[in-house]
Parts: sequence; C-alpha cells; structure tokens
Amino acid sequence: MTRVSDVAEFAAAVAAGGGLPFLALALLRAPQVWALLDHTKRLLGDQPWGVGILGFVPLELREEQLAVIEEFAPRFAIIAGGRPDQAAKLEQKGITTYLHLPAPSLLKMFVDEGARRFIFEGRECGGHVGPRTSFVLWESAIAALEDVVKSGVPAEQLHVVFAGGIHDARSAAMAATMAAPLAQLGVRVGVLIGTGYLFTEEAVSSGAIVEGFQQEAVSCRRTVLLESGPGHATRCADTPFSNTFRQFHRRLTADGKSPDDLRNELEMLNLGRLRIASKGVRRDGDIPQQAERPAYVAVSADDQRRDGMYMIGQVAALRTNVCRIADLHEDVSAGSTRWLQSLAPVSARARDTVTPSAASARVAIVGMGCLLPQATDISTLWTNILHRRDAITEIPRDRFDAGRYFAE
Repeated sequence: MTRVSDVAEFAAAVAAGGGLPFLALALLRAPQVWALLDHTKRLLGDQPWGVGILGFVPLELREEQLAVIEEFAPRFAIIAGGRPDQAAKLEQKGITTYLHLPAPSLLKMFVDEGARRFIFEGRECGGHVGPRTSFVLWESAIAALEDVVKSGVPAEQLHVVFAGGIHDARSAAMAATMAAPLAQLGVRVGVLIGTGYLFTEEAVSSGAIVEGFQQEAVSCRRTVLLESGPGHATRCADTPFSNTFRQFHRRLTADGKSPDDLRNELEMLNLGRLRIASKGVRRDGDIPQQAERPAYVAVSADDQRRDGMYMIGQVAALRTNVCRIADLHEDVSAGSTRWLQSLAPVSARARDTVTPSAASARVAIVGMGCLLPQATDISTLWTNILHRRDAITEIPRDRFDAGRYFAE
C-alpha cells in the first residue's frame, strides 16, 4: 500500500502477528529506499519480508531501486505492472517474486516466459484498480491456471495469491472455496490483505497512517472511483476531495481539454494527496522536486480531511471497529476454516428449524416467474450455470428475421 506500507515498524508489526509484510517503495529514490530497507532488516532480523515495486516507473528510478534491493536481498518481492523478465532478474538474485496480473489472458504468455508466481487482485481493492471484479477475475484465472497445468506445467511450481476484498473469515473462506480445485492439483494458494490493515491499532501506533486516516476508514460507508482517463481509476473514500476531483474534471471537460491533457492535469491534482491522508503532511513548496530527501510540512486535521485522498477498498464499508493485527490474521486464516466447517450442516439444520409462520402480512408474494433460455425450471437453470452452458443462440427466423435488416 503506497504511502502506508513504507514504515519499518509497521512491517515488524505485521511480521509479529504472523504475516508476511511488504514495503511499498513506490517512487522512493535510492537513499530513501536504502534507509527504509536498512531499518527494516535491523528490526525484523531473520524474519521474512519483501518489497513491492512498480514495473512501469522510469528506467533510471527502477535501476536505482533494484540496486538497493539487490544489496539487501529481501526474500520476497511483488511487481505491479511488471513483466516476466523483470521478475526473472530478481529471481536470479534469490528473491522470490510475484507479478500482479490484471487479466488472465496474459497468464499463458507469462508462463511461457518463465513466470510462476502471480497475484490476482479484483477491482474491489483500494487505490488503482483493474478492469475486473474479484469473482470474475478469480474464476477466469482459476480456469486459465487449470489449462496451464493440463498443458504440462507442474502444478507445484505455480504460486497464486488472491486479493481484492479479502479482510475477514467469510471473504477468505470464499476465496478458499473458489481456489479449492487449484489446491487439489497442488498449486500453492495464498491471500493478500490491504484495506483490513487500515483498521488495526498497529497501523496508527507504528506511524503507517495517522489517526485521522483510521477515523475516515471506520466511518467510511461508500467508496468512489476517480477516473483520470481510460484504465486510470482510483478507489478511495467518498470525502471532500472526491467532489473537488469531479468538479475539476467537469471544468476541464467543458474547456475542451484533450484526453491526454485531461489525464495529465487530473493526475497532477492527485499528486501528494495520499501522503496528506496517510501521513498528515504535504511537500514543502520551497524544496525542489528533485531533492533526494524532500522536506514535508504538517497539515491541520481539517486540511487533511479536505485535501487528502483516502485510498481504501470497498470492504471499508463493512468494517466499523479497530482490531489488532494478530486478530485480523487469526480471523482470515483459522477463522475462515471455522467458517467453512460451520457451513457444512446448514441445509439439514435449516430444514429442522424452519417452521410455518401464522403471522398475517399486508403484502404477500405468491409467486415469481421468468423466461430463461434452455431452462424451463430452477433445477435446469442451476445445472446450466454449474456446467457454464452458453444458452445464447441466434434468434429463430420465425421470431425475428435479421436478414431483412442486416447483411453479412
């Protein structure tokens, strides 16, 4: 999480709670990366940890970061927007590397180029989002991975992490259920948590976020997508800045700005907003942008809420309490197992406990009906869904003669 997972103490807290922490390097320059990794290594000792980098940053910055990463050699890395050759370079240094994959259609190509570890994150996540929701992405990815295994790639070589909306026992159980066929094949499966950590005590006490950010998270009831251009959408809490963004977007559109100019100006508007939200500071205008160690000035709580962009996932609307990291981890791991076990006898228990109600009601639903292709009853419809049967066909000519209106 950019501007959140950039604190060594927070990484140490995640590790102490039994998780594998990743440091978000984002656009940090080499001296800042060195200081962060050095501090983290001193705090965590022999405990495993990793770094998260962006595969699309300028070449000069990427080379700076990679040089420092290779010096400290963390055991793990995540590359967002990366390529198999970038992952291979880190793997050669002994750094186990995962690639974010927004589209399962890329999977075969990435596997053919040697990649074996992937993260599939649905657009329920906070921050920059991909084109597919978690269930759609995961189901497509699972099918693609099954095809990869059928093609001869050993299942044991494949490591898959699901993300986007996983924050508690129920959501983790849903991911585990979907991934069960992969686990049976021997694929290694895990989950990645982001938004859930914003609701932990340690997120504030470690300095990863200020208390104001957590207050926004707890009070969040809906998120919005701020789109600076096609494929450039950011999910955040619906705060005053979202209105500022939309108003600025409408003004630029009314002024006839080109799509490129529109995107660039909106991205400039976003610049530094997450730092204001998460750390309560903004860059000092007197310090040049090129400075290796930029200086920041604190902002008031009112300015923070007005100007900050609170990147957060949709699950924020489902959480209202703060917990400890260890409790979050326990809920997602052991809690998901208990959740699945509790569901096993549901059908029988439901039949035993449902009793007719004699209470009268002013409105009664006596029946529902619908017309569905190739499904004349509920059982057939469910069977078609399970078998992924495509029931869409050409309209019969006796119902509509398309040839009268359309030609080949």
